[in-house]
Order: sequence, then structure tokens, then C-alpha cells
Amino acid sequence: MEIKDRLYNQIQIKASHNSYVDALPLLSTQLSFNASDPAKDGCLGLELDIWRHSTKYTPYKSINEGYFTVSHSNGRQIKLKYFLDILKIWHEVDKLHYPVFITLDIKSYEGKYDQFHEEIDTYLQQYFGDDKIFMPNAMMPDKNAGLYDNARVYGWPKIENMPGKFIFCLSGRKSWRKKYSNTDILDRRCFSDMDYNDNKDINNIVVVNMTKSEGLKYAYTTPTVRISRVYGVNKKEDWDTILKNNHSVISTDKVEGTTWAKVSDSAPIKIKGGV
Repeated sequence: MEIKDRLYNQIQIKASHNSYVDALPLLSTQLSFNASDPAKDGCLGLELDIWRHSTKYTPYKSINEGYFTVSHSNGRQIKLKYFLDILKIWHEVDKLHYPVFITLDIKSYEGKYDQFHEEIDTYLQQYFGDDKIFMPNAMMPDKNAGLYDNARVYGWPKIENMPGKFIFCLSGRKSWRKKYSNTDILDRRCFSDMDYNDNKDINNIVVVNMTKSEGLKYAYTTPTVRISRVYGVNKKEDWDTILKNNHSVISTDKVEGTTWAKVSDSAPIKIKGGV
């Protein structure tokens, strides 16, 4: 069976950790894959740390470019739109590219949740475009059931049915991502992740986020409904074990400069349990 025939939860991809930092190449370079040097870039997963700067906006009609910025520790702030524009340009070169998994790590700690779901969705709609976003409702033929129950019954789509799509997943501030996933899930642009040991309010969550230590400890013998993302995988022995443990998104700071940070020699995707 070819990669395109596999379900999204049946594959493994390399991701960059803190993809926006100056030490790493431009996002479009990180997304490139060359079989002659498969450990150089070849990422189909990215991470952007986001901060909210509330101003007046009109839901799903207009929002200030600076409403969301990207920064690791609230230092130098770059508009989220800057990175979304890079992704749009890259997308225009090949609109049939493999799906890209983007973790939006919520770093904001000031203010209440308020209408965060409306704010981030409006921003993504206005500055990225709904046509390129793979939304939770695409996996929910049963509108009366939650996202997880739909995924358990109907599964993830095949890779061939997700060409040119970007999967945005909220991480970080736990209360915000949970409330987001439980607020009109059929209307949301993003998925949300859960901590590995979480077991409350998770019916609309199909992504698990793990530390390197958790990824080394826990393995999947068969693909599960939930996508597992492991971050901080910066050593060859850890990378090899976590790849063998069948985790979905393996996030590393070692985007370039190694011979081992790859999922396959021939493609930026590996079938779980396969070559």
C-alpha cells in the first residue's frame, strides 16, 4: 500500500521545535525534502509560539495583523501573519503537497479566555484562508457526536484526500485549548491537544502531546485514533526509539546537521511499522 492510501494517523513525520527561531532556516526551507540528504529539513510539522494582543475586531470579517504575534518568551514579537504568508507562498508552488501539521503553542498568560476561539479563528480565516485549513468538522460526519467518537468510528482521512491542507493544533495553555475544543467544535479551525495523562473533557481531542521522556516510555503496537506528538527529541538514540514506538509527529531542534533526524530515506513520511 502506498503512502497516499494510508490514513493520516497511520504515518510518522518529522517536525521542527520552535520553528521560528533565528537559528533555524526559513519555514519554507524546513518543509523541503531532498532524498540525497533526507535528514536535512524534511519537516511536515512546525511549531509557532503565539501571544495575544487584544484590540477591537469584527468576528470573521476583520482583525488587526498584530492581534497575534510569535515569540518564545514574550521578547521580540513578530506578527503571526508573517509566518502564515511564508506558508501561503510555499503552498502556491505546489498546492498538492502533503498535509502539514502546525502546532500553535499558546504562550499568553494575561487576560481571560474571553472569545479566544473567535479571535484565533478569525485571524486564521483572514490571514491564511479556510480553503487551506483541514478543520475538525471534516472528520465529523455524525454531527451529534464528538470529534473523538467520530474519529473512532469513521477514522482519519487518507493522505490522498488531504492534498495541500494545513492542520492547526492548539497546545500550551491548558484551560484555553480545552475550552476551545469544547466550544462549537463544528465551527472551529483548529484541533487541540491533550497531555498524555489527561483524562477529562477530551471527547473533542484527537491529538496527544508528550515530552521526550513520555515518548520513550510509551509505545503503540498499532496506530491509534489519536495523533501523538513528541517534542524535544534531540539525540539519535531517542529519535530511533520514539520512531520505533510509532509516534506520529516527532519534534526536534536538530532540523539540520545530522544524518539521523529523518523518518525515511525516500520521503518526508513513514508508514508506522513500515520502512
